[in-house]
Parts: sequence; C-alpha cells; structure tokens
Amino acid sequence: MFRFLAFFCCLCAILAIRTATPYILDPAKPSQIKITATPVSLSETDPRANQLGELHFEAGWALQSDDAMFGSLSGLVIEGNRFVSISDYGVLTRFDLKNGSLDPLPRGCGLRPYKWAQDAEALARHTDGTLYIGLEGLQAICTVKAGSKVATQAQPAAMAKWRPNGGPESIALTPDGGLVVIEENRIKDDQPRDLLYFAKPPTRTGPEPVKLGYVPPEGFSPTDVNILPDGRLLVLNRNFNAIPFGFTAVLVVVEKPVYRADTVLRGREIARFVPPVLSDNFEGLATRKTPEGTEIWILSDDNFFPLQQTLLLKFNWKG
Repeated sequence: MFRFLAFFCCLCAILAIRTATPYILDPAKPSQIKITATPVSLSETDPRANQLGELHFEAGWALQSDDAMFGSLSGLVIEGNRFVSISDYGVLTRFDLKNGSLDPLPRGCGLRPYKWAQDAEALARHTDGTLYIGLEGLQAICTVKAGSKVATQAQPAAMAKWRPNGGPESIALTPDGGLVVIEENRIKDDQPRDLLYFAKPPTRTGPEPVKLGYVPPEGFSPTDVNILPDGRLLVLNRNFNAIPFGFTAVLVVVEKPVYRADTVLRGREIARFVPPVLSDNFEGLATRKTPEGTEIWILSDDNFFPLQQTLLLKFNWKG
C-alpha cells in the first residue's frame, strides 16, 4: 500500500508541474523547432510484426524535440508533405520527421493564457487550407482561413451542455462540405455520444446541426474521426486504465450514414491496439487515398507525461 501511495503521489506531483507549464511557457511568438524521430516496431515482442486486424503496418516513429512546448498533440491533418496538429495548450503544430513550427492559436480562437480556454482537441482541414479547431473547455469550433492570423469562433447551442472534459474531441469535413463533430464522453459511458452534422461549418449565427448518436466500442470513447471520399467514417476510440497504467485503442469504420435526426451509428472494428501491440493515448487520425488503398496515420498525445510518448504510426488499409 505504501509503495502504491508513494507512486500515486509522484504522479500527482508530475501532473501538477505540467499543468502549470502553459502559464510559464505560453509561446508569445511563432518558433521553429528540430524534431528527432526514432523508429518503433508495431509489436513490443515481435519486431517483424506488420499486420494489425485489417491494417498493414508501414512504419512508426517516436517523436521528440528540445522545445518544451512540442507534444500533448490531438487531431491530425496532412498538409502537403507535413502534418498539422493542435495541443492541449493551444499550440498549432506543423511538423515532419525532422523539423516543425509552433504557433499560438490565432487571435479570436480561445483565450490565452488559460489552459481550459485554449484546450484544442480536434482538427479538420479543407482543401483550400481553412482549418477547423475544436476547443473542449469552451465547447467551441474555430474557423481559421489559410494565411490568416485571426479566427472566428462559434459556440453552438447543441454543444453547450457537453462535459467540460468531454466535448468536441473529433471533427471532420464531409465530402459535400459539411462538418461532423463527435462528443467525447458522458457521465455514463454506455450512452451514445452526440454526433452533430452541420450542413456548413458553424458560425456565430448558425446553422443549427442535425443531432445523431454514435456508440463506440464498449469501454471506449471517440478521440478522432476521418471521413473517406465515399462518405464512410473512420473513428478512433481510446480506453485508459489507471492500474496498470496504459491505453488501448480501437479503430472502426462506419458505413456511409444518412444524416437524419436521432439516427444511431455504430462501427465495425478493423484494428485493435492492445499489448503487446504498441499503444498510447491515440488522439490523432489522418487518411489519404493512394493507389494501394487508404493511407492511415495515427498520432498519440503524450500529455507531457514521462510514461507516455508522441507516436506517429503509418498504416495501409485496403478496405
């Protein structure tokens, strides 16, 4: 019991220190960073393993940087030859396997320096470069035009009663230009999460969304969503265990939905991340069509916590 209490106290102390970092390290200006990418295997026990459910493992890396504000990443989109993600501390992060850049969220998106008011958890990108960012503490969606340093922020009424730590964790653009937003969790995990469909990305004055439901795999919560060109949804779901400390994840595909009020959606499992398969706090999902199928990228949020990593994994899926 004493060892457990000592371990628990150490964890609390580390978390308390990291929670204070945004007030100390809140970036006032954009910065360029160097990244170290260390290759990782899919399985911790079999370095030759390359198949996980329906996914073929192509490569994986553990990412690190000397810059203290790199990490705690959620959401993932592909932008040319680089990736874009956002952090719990309101940092817009562009990176590849060698270099990156860190920028505060644009003016008008969130409220600095309060972490709860700039806790960015979800990200989607239009082909014209416009970014849509989900803020969990404010239950808001920010729209950032390409090249703009100013954002517009909407707080849809349909999201107003979502839990402060369970809000817009997953957003994605539909092929017809709509926006899908999925609630992360509820007090009762067996309840469907709200899935909102906006015919157009929300603004301060509308539009009102259509509310559906999404049922994640039992014990899991959705952390990111991508919508394929044919309209199907790929949803990344995560589970956390305090003892023993660790994360598991499930990736599911949802057949192309009809966005009709009160429709309840469920997915079909295509991959499950459980030990000895490499797994962490997966909160970022990006896809790209290739001649071989669908390229799938998965990113983890390390929470600036020493027992976690920033992992970037690449898969191919023929589904």
